[in-house]
Amino acid sequence: MNCWGCGRSEAVREIREIADKYKPMVLFLSETKMSAQRAQELRWRLGYQNAFGVSCTGLSGGLVLMWNHDVSLDIKSFSKYHIDGWISETNSPVTWRFTGFYGDPARARRKESWRMLWFLRNETDLP
Repeated sequence: MNCWGCGRSEAVREIREIADKYKPMVLFLSETKMSAQRAQELRWRLGYQNAFGVSCTGLSGGLVLMWNHDVSLDIKSFSKYHIDGWISETNSPVTWRFTGFYGDPARARRKESWRMLWFLRNETDLP
């Protein structure tokens, strides 16, 4: 979900409504425009027990991955453009992969974004 600055109370309220309605076990937010520390604070406001954040650079970027107690999540890699992790549900032997990605907004750097996705794809065969 691209939230365009989820430090604003209106954005937090809207995200909370979506989280309450759909109850996702894992929630990825991009373009948060906040620090990793603020991401930790946001997780409580949204009702999640765990979070991993990548701080914004200046007034752009910022990623947050949140998850609840029903899953175990192991972060494998991250950058200002992605968070990649392996997820397993509490009572399931199945492990699957989650990659939250927000490509570089500069048109001239789109090839680099595609290269990163290709690299991440080749890291594992997990679903």
